[in-house]
Amino acid sequence: MNQISVIIPAYEEGHGIELALDSVRRTLPSAEIIVSDGSQDSMTREACEKKGVQYLVPSRHHRSSAMNAGAKHAKGNLLLFLHADTLLPKSVSKLETLDLEKFGYGGFYKSFSPNGLMLQLHAFVVNCWKLELQKEFLGDNTIFVRKDIFEAVNGFGDLALFEDLDLSRRLRTHCQSNGLRPAIFRTPIVTSSRRFKKLGVISTIVFMQRCRAWYASGIPTAEIARRYAQLQ
Repeated sequence: MNQISVIIPAYEEGHGIELALDSVRRTLPSAEIIVSDGSQDSMTREACEKKGVQYLVPSRHHRSSAMNAGAKHAKGNLLLFLHADTLLPKSVSKLETLDLEKFGYGGFYKSFSPNGLMLQLHAFVVNCWKLELQKEFLGDNTIFVRKDIFEAVNGFGDLALFEDLDLSRRLRTHCQSNGLRPAIFRTPIVTSSRRFKKLGVISTIVFMQRCRAWYASGIPTAEIARRYAQLQ
């Protein structure tokens, strides 16, 4: 039986993080839960104390540092990185018996709430193209990875953005060279569509693709994060 450590990076989540914590308790009752809060938000801390989960403050406030700090404290042999606005499906319990001699890492299909036609289409494209064809796992796919493999690739890079894409690519290279495959769970997690509210779905997707193009062209992630923050 795999021992799962669920690591939740948080930033000013308030009591809203309780939904994610309840989701973990409901689907993975024996899992270790670690919240790593870059904002040191008092309400997030209160929610963690109320739910009886570990609460950490990373040395730096951005997400990669938060997740690395959580992984460092984790005791499980399988790490699952869950966004604070995401709910797990019942099928996540299959991770407890996943053959880690065959599968080194993986993730889930995603869906949105509140949902809509454009968001359904966006999720469909990401699930089929990015996960199934390119084997590319992003943070909102709820990445899971064997802890020893996570340590072997030196965890998340010190990046302001795209730390998930960077890790996914290094995991793919490492696991391919060691005869391991990614595991894809097709029952979707449900993640909040709140990031699409300000600009709208289409404009947000277009801007996200611009960010990827900037990243591919070598623009530092700190600069991309600055541009992204201007629209928030």
